[in-house]
Amino acid sequence: DVGTRQDEAGPMGKKRARTASAPSRDELSSYSETELLFKSNLFRLQTEELLKEVMPQQIDKQLEGALRELRGQILALPEARVSWEAAKDARAPPMASHPCLESLELTGSRAHFMWTAPEKVE
Repeated sequence: DVGTRQDEAGPMGKKRARTASAPSRDELSSYSETELLFKSNLFRLQTEELLKEVMPQQIDKQLEGALRELRGQILALPEARVSWEAAKDARAPPMASHPCLESLELTGSRAHFMWTAPEKVE
């Protein structure tokens, strides 16, 4: 009994601090999901391992390639100044610096846009 009490109390007679904390909300939901869906923690672990093995790793490489291409295209865009101004006569088409802007029906009397390439794209 004395040896058991010393183990419980520790060498200095103080109680040992509990090392395990209460499970978090995510852990509790994972436990209940395992119980409801998988019926066994071992089966869940096996399923997760199998999914890790069969998931394609090319997604990251494809995405990175597409993002690099997009970055290059953004940096290659020339500087542009675009303007649109409503005509004084309501029946006349608006004055626009680009033909694509003529079909816009803006509420104001004029609009000016300026595009400059970004200095840095990460």
